Amino acid sequence: MELSTREIKPSIFDFEDYREYLKAACFPNGKYNHTSGTLSIWAKKLGYKSPSSLTMVLNGDRIPSRDMINSLGKELKLSAKERQYLDLQVDLDRAKRKGKDPSDLLKRLSIIAPGKNNIQLSLNQFSLISKWYFYVIKQLISTPGFIEDYDWMFKRLDRKVTPSQIKYAIDALLELGIITRDEAGNLTPAERGVISPNDIPSSALKNHHTGMMERAAEALREKPVEERQISSLTFRMNPEDLPKAKERVFKFIQEFNEEFANDNGLEVFQLNAQLFGHTRKDISQ
Repeated sequence: MELSTREIKPSIFDFEDYREYLKAACFPNGKYNHTSGTLSIWAKKLGYKSPSSLTMVLNGDRIPSRDMINSLGKELKLSAKERQYLDLQVDLDRAKRKGKDPSDLLKRLSIIAPGKNNIQLSLNQFSLISKWYFYVIKQLISTPGFIEDYDWMFKRLDRKVTPSQIKYAIDALLELGIITRDEAGNLTPAERGVISPNDIPSSALKNHHTGMMERAAEALREKPVEERQISSLTFRMNPEDLPKAKERVFKFIQEFNEEFANDNGLEVFQLNAQLFGHTRKDISQ
């Protein structure tokens, strides 16, 4: 299952640089300059009158103090393991700046979060593969009986993607290292995970989600009821509960993935989850 992580709480274990994690966790829209307002808010949360210290940390001009790390850990509600990982990343940064051997720190980091040698996509890279079918093709490649034939794949994808689009997608996924070829020359997904950057341009992210929602609408019209599940709920909720509600939705998706995703699965499915407001408080505009 592929998760679009920029609308959910990021995991520190998915980042090799603690500064990138802090940007993703504290400033999910990528706005951490002095004019955005969010920088000053976070500075106050951490006990600083001015955002200057935090700015220097995020820009790589200064290593965060222990007091700042403690405050960040509390505000971000990091677990003991997550906090230890953050501490080690900061220590690694400090060791590199002083020219010390980082081997021991790297080993300790790998013990805490093994197998986290992920592919980190740049903004331009994610934009290239933001259309809905790129990750579907990645999953299709893993299904038993897969044949690298564009016409075969065209039919397997319910004729929703043209052979030329399939070829382009495979070439792009290969170039980015998201899929590879084994010794026999067969396509196979890379063993590493894929991480999208914290400041994905909204157009790319919206493009990805819009494509998936359009596929859901098509499934409603075209798929028999026994092959789909479409449900909705209209309800009232206090706005201050929205962050908790979003976290609950993501937790459900994670648990669903753990229970039903199968490396030997024969078909590729899609689970979408949307939570949004129908009403607005300010009606003056």
